[in-house]
Amino acid sequence: WFLNLIRAFLAIEIPVSIKQGIGAFQDELRESGNGVSWVKAANLHITLKFLGNIDWNQRRAIIAALPEVCQNYDPFSIRVKETGFFPNVKQPRIFWVGCSDSKNILGQIFLSIDKVLTDIGFGPETWPFSPHLTIGRIKQPYSTGILVSQMQKNTFFSAGQFQASSVKLIKSELHPGGAIYTPIAEFQLGK
Repeated sequence: WFLNLIRAFLAIEIPVSIKQGIGAFQDELRESGNGVSWVKAANLHITLKFLGNIDWNQRRAIIAALPEVCQNYDPFSIRVKETGFFPNVKQPRIFWVGCSDSKNILGQIFLSIDKVLTDIGFGPETWPFSPHLTIGRIKQPYSTGILVSQMQKNTFFSAGQFQASSVKLIKSELHPGGAIYTPIAEFQLGK
């Protein structure tokens, strides 16, 4: 039955033009420090819920439950701007670019998805939702001083905005060269 398990998450994908802008930004930052594993620009997305390993029945339940949730929200505009660190600047582990919308629809969609997934047997999210794109993971914290100061100079970075029109269920396969993401299902926003 292990063959039926897939590692999966729910996300909003971002357009190629914004990925390219962030990729150029990563290239600038790459010159200022080692010790960071950079996320491929092609893999950038806004994670709404990491599901872990799910089986066929769980996939079916998700695919049955999500259309109704997503229809409750019309397509909306997301701004991709500002930078920061998780958990904080003194102990940076993750570099991120922020994502926001004027009416916090991202947060509302997250809560609705978390509730319906909890109802079908997934554990509720334990972290507060903070919409972002992870652009790098720090492997050697002691070697990132220059990079941190470079990021702090770019806190007002902006990659533009885009219209979010769907949520996707995405399969994640981990490989030595990086993760490969394959959309399994798409749930349109609005009716």
